[in-house]
Amino acid sequence: MAVSSACLCERLSITSNRLCLPSKPVGIGLALAIGLMVNYLGSPVGYTNYFRGNRRSHLMGIIGGIVWCIGMSFSIMASGKARPAISYGLGQGAIVVAALWGIYLWHEFRNTPKGIHTLLNLMLLCYDVGLGLIIAAR
Repeated sequence: MAVSSACLCERLSITSNRLCLPSKPVGIGLALAIGLMVNYLGSPVGYTNYFRGNRRSHLMGIIGGIVWCIGMSFSIMASGKARPAISYGLGQGAIVVAALWGIYLWHEFRNTPKGIHTLLNLMLLCYDVGLGLIIAAR
């Protein structure tokens, strides 16, 4: 169901004489448009490339999908019981988990200059503190 930003602004009463703030549908549409544009900047890839993958790469994709489905299911179940701020914090915590996997399990920053690991740890700490403040604000 598509909702225009003007209708959404009236509904949420965030209009003013000069400005109506666009809401999520506009942002999602913009992100999708930019993503599609960036996708088409590379060289074309055919559907046959999917079948060139080995069993391990397909299995990792399937396992990733299963993990995502389980997490999304729990997030949906928790959002009915928890307050919106807590639900948001839990959902955004997935970014921290993904960063931890990338940094410490997959060693994505293995060959970086000396101070990068300190900056990454500081970034994770600040992100966690920010999520905690959002949850505490309720």
